[in-house]
Amino acid sequence: MSSSHEFVHVPVVIGGARLRTVDPDPRQRAALLRSYGVRPEDERSVEDECEAFSTVFELSLAAQLTQRLPTNAGRAALLDAYIGERLQQASQPTALRPVLHHWAMLMDERLTGWLPLAEAQRSAAQLLIALSAAVGVVDEALRSPVVRVRHQRVEFPHEWYAQLLAAEALVWFCTGGTELAGELRRPHRRELAVWAVPLHGDPDVVRGLLRGLSDKEVLVEALRLRLGPVADEVALAEARRCLEAAVEAMAASTITSTSDLRYASEPSRCWSGYEQAMFAAIGKTARDGRLREPLARLMRETDQAFRRGTGWAATSLRVAGLIAATLNGSITSAGGMQLPAALITHEARLAWPREGHKGSR
Repeated sequence: MSSSHEFVHVPVVIGGARLRTVDPDPRQRAALLRSYGVRPEDERSVEDECEAFSTVFELSLAAQLTQRLPTNAGRAALLDAYIGERLQQASQPTALRPVLHHWAMLMDERLTGWLPLAEAQRSAAQLLIALSAAVGVVDEALRSPVVRVRHQRVEFPHEWYAQLLAAEALVWFCTGGTELAGELRRPHRRELAVWAVPLHGDPDVVRGLLRGLSDKEVLVEALRLRLGPVADEVALAEARRCLEAAVEAMAASTITSTSDLRYASEPSRCWSGYEQAMFAAIGKTARDGRLREPLARLMRETDQAFRRGTGWAATSLRVAGLIAATLNGSITSAGGMQLPAALITHEARLAWPREGHKGSR
């Protein structure tokens, strides 16, 4: 069995059935919400509350938390609220969190989705003794609906549980955004970043975390309002700041063609890894339209920078061809640094829905 974003062509002898997973359409969404007890008269308000969620798993959780989710809740807030409500069924819900964090971190460190039952019990008991908490909390944790015990193994019902709890553990343990960003940059923890960012409500901490991560996919999730309102506000402001810096740089630049395959921009500007990641994220989310005006200004200033460097008339096909080739990636900078407009258009082109494909949002 193999999985891929696109169907893989294999020899007939090893071929088999092909299955494509898709998100539910509006009719299926309504049916799913009704199956969890949403009344017909409440469907419109519940659907508005669940607009940010697209998968069956997300919708099934959201349907059970109607009217109790935070405003503009993303995936992390949804799962955090669901886990929180399930833990309230225990006699010591606060004491359960460190145990769940401990198990999630062990799984994270070992790159596995389960722990031997005996080890889980023993290590959790040692943790509780160190915290001067009742050892009986271990049994409550094992009976918790957010944990599954089978075949002498302890695991979480879904990998998202483990990811959220591991991210929350890191947020609790790290002393600041810089240390947290360093932990999240470790290769096996890259998926935890989208869970950790929404757990912070301080815009300055979120800004520092986004800059420390310099991760395009995290910035894309933030710009698409999937990491909560604070991350959205910070990411949008950062995107505008980066675009304004790019507009100013292009307004003062002259771009010349040094050969058929190279161009040079004077004065040269070195963009940081964070700024390059932000430009790529802006391109990937460009069709959402929230940054249309600063994007238009950047394209105009980039156009003028090329015209200053070529000396050609405004109607010259040569200038238009040079700009198109640069932004399309077929010619590159002599200094190795791509123009902001080139980074943005490259990602926008890849993200734009193609014939036969459903575009991602």
